[in-house]
Amino acid sequence: MTNRRHQLLLYMMITILVMSLPFDVRGAQNGPEEVLIYYANETAPNENEQKNYETIINWLRETGEDEFIELSRQYERDMHLFPAVVDLEVDIIQHRLPRRDGRLNGVIITNRMAREGRFLIYRAGDTQFRNMCLAIPCFDNYIHASNPLCQSAILRRVLEKVATIFSADDHEFIFVVKSHGSKERFLTPLISVRHQNTNRDEVLALSSHQVDEANLPDWVHRSGITKSEFFSIVSNVGDKYDMTFSSIVIEACQGGISPSLEKSIPMNIQQLSFIDGNANHLNLIWDNLLHAQSKHERFADTLTQRLPPIFDTVSTRSNPKRSQSEISRKQDEHIPYLLYYFPLVGWFGYVAGRWFKKGSSAGTH
Repeated sequence: MTNRRHQLLLYMMITILVMSLPFDVRGAQNGPEEVLIYYANETAPNENEQKNYETIINWLRETGEDEFIELSRQYERDMHLFPAVVDLEVDIIQHRLPRRDGRLNGVIITNRMAREGRFLIYRAGDTQFRNMCLAIPCFDNYIHASNPLCQSAILRRVLEKVATIFSADDHEFIFVVKSHGSKERFLTPLISVRHQNTNRDEVLALSSHQVDEANLPDWVHRSGITKSEFFSIVSNVGDKYDMTFSSIVIEACQGGISPSLEKSIPMNIQQLSFIDGNANHLNLIWDNLLHAQSKHERFADTLTQRLPPIFDTVSTRSNPKRSQSEISRKQDEHIPYLLYYFPLVGWFGYVAGRWFKKGSSAGTH
């Protein structure tokens, strides 16, 4: 009976010890899971916007001047190259993410997906991305209809939708925004005016920078999401859903922010990266980024460490959710795992001692 009791206690001790091991020993990671949001406001004109591009490009070409002809070629290249790069990046993320051994979730949305009323999500552990519905309103302005992701209401709707799918209680968010940009805007269409609302001379004057800011036409300020609007949306959604962004990366031209605007970065953004000058269509090598992350490394850290030099980064206020998880993980890392086995070793010593003592007593008799 005594031996059976010893065996039972031994099994209980082993079970308790295994359950009390740090998460890292049992293969899990501490802290919240991450959600990568890929948000592409690519140039991919619908039928009406395509005609708008053709009209304005013809106005530029008709001048016969090298400056305007080169600008028309840039517009043509952008219509082909921007959507092609986005397609490539989406394909890489869709292929790589489900094949990783980690806890990185994914959200992908592009202008073309949004126009179809859908976006893609991936939950860590699934085998592939799947479609989710997204209600997009009808726009009277065909530029807005063709580029829904550079509308404030749609940005807010997407972030709120993501927050309802991935609870902020156990997720942090990495937000990568790919778009055309300007001095005032993080997101804007490449051409933001309908040819019906302007004329050839006005377009040529603006293209050659002959109009000062005080005399810019009203339509210049109507399309896109300003930097302050972007921060306001992120802040409001964060307040509503307790949504924390461990990293936001702005892949757009002239993404720099003024010192006064930097002070207004919302508290739920831990780190903001941007391109202060001209951006390329291809700035991030997603294949390398998704392949480089180590098992116990946060993807936000991998992304920050591997951003090309073209990016500037502003580190903002610390994220309490992240700080607590990092403290917990570091504490676990500094405790030698063998310490958890000391009680088991002591138990074996006790049982062995009793066995030898019993054997010695039997030999004496």
